[in-house]
Amino acid sequence: MCPVCEIYFASDEEATHQRACPHCGRRSVSARTIPSAELEGVTLALSDALEYAAVGKPAVGYALLIRGMTRAEKLLTDGRPWGSDLVRCWRAAIDRYCERVGDHEEDDEDTHRHEGRAVR
Repeated sequence: MCPVCEIYFASDEEATHQRACPHCGRRSVSARTIPSAELEGVTLALSDALEYAAVGKPAVGYALLIRGMTRAEKLLTDGRPWGSDLVRCWRAAIDRYCERVGDHEEDDEDTHRHEGRAVR
């Protein structure tokens, strides 16, 4: 995971050293133990969730992320060695979603408040 971009990616390298984030170039924490398909699922779900929020359906986006987190928790309880790391990825995605959607909702509320004052 890149601590700056908050992007998870799979490492194709076998070495245990840190890699550079493909997005910003900063050093990242290796996530090579989590299968790349699982990491891709987190990324795609976050993208889909943000698209739902953009069209006015933030609850649908949030539910999509919660479903992924629930699946990750099941993998953890089933004994997958990378389960706890995957749960952390999903939590970070949900946090990121809430930050981004919360910012947009606050902007919308501010806009409505300002428009209301202008009309009066």
